[in-house]
Amino acid sequence: MLWMRPECARAPFEYAGSGKNDQLLSSRHAAPFIRHVLARFRQKVLAPAQAAAEFGVSRSRLSVLYASYLAACAQRLAHRWLPGISGGDQRTVWPPDVLALLRKLLGSRPPASYSFAASEVHRHHALPLARATVRRWALANDLAPDSRQRKPPEPPMLELIDDHRGGGGE
Repeated sequence: MLWMRPECARAPFEYAGSGKNDQLLSSRHAAPFIRHVLARFRQKVLAPAQAAAEFGVSRSRLSVLYASYLAACAQRLAHRWLPGISGGDQRTVWPPDVLALLRKLLGSRPPASYSFAASEVHRHHALPLARATVRRWALANDLAPDSRQRKPPEPPMLELIDDHRGGGGE
């Protein structure tokens, strides 16, 4: 087993959506509790790993929270500070017209390329989409074309019977 200094040890990684981390920090903990833990962290009572474990967040997220908290302390507003959101899902919902256009383009035979579909959505609806975004959407909605290159079936080889070779023919 590898020996590691205690300050370098990290908590085990938790996957997104594991239950505990799929809610915002402010909905998992009350604001006074968050301010109390950050105040203890500021006074060096808690180590970074301990403070992150209190919240159930990574150390990098703790440093973002702490920087925001210190900015509020500098303005003497620590007692009113609230944690901000941590990014999360920032995708916008596509309008039904965009979805209909994508279904039309990707559901045709032969289907349009993802790049063409993205440019048509941008041209018709002023919604810039990346080719990869259209591809992910098509895969999720069973509209992705079969990427395997299939050769058309070859006709069966017919043996040509040569009756002119001589032999006992009619």
